[in-house]
Amino acid sequence: MVPLIPVVGFLGAGKTTFLKDIIPLLIKKEVRPHVVINDFQNARVDAIYFKDIAETITPINGSCVCCGSFEELIRILHELKVAVGDVVLLESNGVTDSITLIENLSLRKECQRYTKPLQISIVDTKSWQKRHGHDQLESEQISTASFIHLSKTTHTSKKRMDTVRKDIRVYAPHAEIMKLESIANELVKVVANVNNKTNLQYTVPNKPKKHAHNHTKYHFNSWESPLPASVIQKNFYRKLKQLPEQVIRAKGIVRIKDLSNQKFIFQKVEEDILVKPVSESHEIEPLIICIGSNLPTDKLQSLFR
Repeated sequence: MVPLIPVVGFLGAGKTTFLKDIIPLLIKKEVRPHVVINDFQNARVDAIYFKDIAETITPINGSCVCCGSFEELIRILHELKVAVGDVVLLESNGVTDSITLIENLSLRKECQRYTKPLQISIVDTKSWQKRHGHDQLESEQISTASFIHLSKTTHTSKKRMDTVRKDIRVYAPHAEIMKLESIANELVKVVANVNNKTNLQYTVPNKPKKHAHNHTKYHFNSWESPLPASVIQKNFYRKLKQLPEQVIRAKGIVRIKDLSNQKFIFQKVEEDILVKPVSESHEIEPLIICIGSNLPTDKLQSLFR
């Protein structure tokens, strides 16, 4: 059997960063990671981060793998070429209903060659339970977790950290809060135990009673637009800072004229703008993708026209 590890967290919590950091640790310990990425639109953008480090990368565009894209996920898991010593890391999109996802994966016969899903949840300590109407979704996302990783802790006060940890104990009493290296070591143990046919020590938490899967009440959507062939850095950053508050996360590809016309992958979460150079060989042309709740598409079109 091959371990199946869903990585779940709200929009912008740091799932991609977590995977980008944990994969080299797994490879160092001779575990071969396969990555499946689910996002609202153009998941190939995030796939760029894993091009040179993962065994395979499979993007899934469109709706959440817990519902609209679930059958595509099942097909990918069924066809994926995996072997002893491999692990499959599934990055779900930021509004995934993890309760439904874990339950459905556990029941499908196409997943019999995988272990029961062992979920890792990424909790953004800065924005935890400050989601303006989406707090219930965020808390439900950790209820099925076995491991929880706290992100964005550098500038988080001790009081705030204590509050987040206390909340986690309420919503996910059986989950272990662990640092990156510790989670990597646990995954290595899981791979070894599966290979040695040892019983796994981790169990999937029970599905909460009266849970109703209803994405429609959250009104999340995405918007994509091409960008000019090249832009001035300060002008582009100014545009990103002018994004409407409904945009929870923005990402894409941009070529910056005043930086030797270099191509970059970028993302914006809250006030943070992160960029990373990418090779010109990447076929994705400059574009921006905005993800959020009830996006004002007219304003976005006007801003980037």
